Amino acid sequence: MPLLAVAAALALRIVVQRTSLDLLDSLPVAIAVQNSGPAPVTARFPQPAEYRLDLTDGSGRVVWTSQAAPTPGASFPVHERRFAPGVSTLVVYAWNQLASGGWSPLAGTYLLKARLLSTGDQPEKSVTVRFVAPLSPGSIAELKAGEVYTIAGMLDASGLQIADARGSARLSHRLMGAPNDATLVARGHVVAGADGTRSFFVERWARLGPPPHPAPVSSS
Repeated sequence: MPLLAVAAALALRIVVQRTSLDLLDSLPVAIAVQNSGPAPVTARFPQPAEYRLDLTDGSGRVVWTSQAAPTPGASFPVHERRFAPGVSTLVVYAWNQLASGGWSPLAGTYLLKARLLSTGDQPEKSVTVRFVAPLSPGSIAELKAGEVYTIAGMLDASGLQIADARGSARLSHRLMGAPNDATLVARGHVVAGADGTRSFFVERWARLGPPPHPAPVSSS
C-alpha cells in the first residue's frame, strides 16, 4: 500500500475507564488502532515503543509521559506490526497517577494524549481527564469506614497525624520516608475502632505537586 494510503488508513483511539477520578487512583488507559481501509496495513516502528502517552496541564507542560528517557548511543532494529481492517487494541496501560518525578499532580483538568510512534505519519488522539480535589483529613469522622478515599495535609512531628486548615486525622501507621514540611496526598480507607475512634489507613502516598526548585547558590 502506498505511504499516503497507509497514513490515511490508520487512526488512533484512546479510551479511559473514567474521566473524573481521585488523586492517586489508578487510571487504566486503552489505546487502539483503527484501520479504516479494506486491507491490512503494516506500520513500521523505529524503536521498541509503539506508542507514547503524555499528560499535560493547562499551560501545556508535560506532567507525565509513558516514554522512558532514551539510552545514549542505543540503536534498535525497525520492527513491523500488521493491523487488520477494523479496530485493534494496541495496549491497555494502567497509570498509577504519579507524575514523572514521583509526585502527585494537583487537582484540576489535564489533557491525556496518545501517539502512535510509527515511521512517517504518527496519528494521535487526546482525551480530557479531571482529578478531583482531595478531602480534608478532618472529614474522616463523616466518611464511611472501609471505603477508599484520598485526603491531603501535612504530617506533624510524630508522623502519626495529618492535618490541614480544616481539621486533622490520626494515621494507623507512620509513612516511611514521608516529609513533614510538605503537603502530602494519601489514599486509603477509614478504620473505625471498637471504642468509636477513627483513623486513616494509608495505602499509597506522595508529595502533592512538584517539589520546589532549590534556591540558587550564592557565589559570594
